[in-house]
Amino acid sequence: QRMLRYGASLSPLRFPDPNFKEFKREHAHAKQEAQVTGYVIPLIEGETRDGNCRSGQIRFTNLAHLTDGSLASGSPDLFHDSPPRQLNRMVRGELSSQIMPST
Repeated sequence: QRMLRYGASLSPLRFPDPNFKEFKREHAHAKQEAQVTGYVIPLIEGETRDGNCRSGQIRFTNLAHLTDGSLASGSPDLFHDSPPRQLNRMVRGELSSQIMPST
């Protein structure tokens, strides 16, 4: 049911004109990737309820290896997380060999 909800959108119905103008301004001034992830993407995402659940530039060392271990750990520019207690127990169990909680 949650998957059926619409996500962030630049549609005029979901993204009012003043917000779009701000988006265009920030996009035009963003010269580096850090500016895009810091200013442009948050405008598209909308207001975040909990700023502690949004981060980036952290090496993901608690993930199971997808290869023989020869690849470096991922370090995403931006990610959103959830406390383990908010995740469905069955899903946590099924993914336990691939994702190791860090809290």
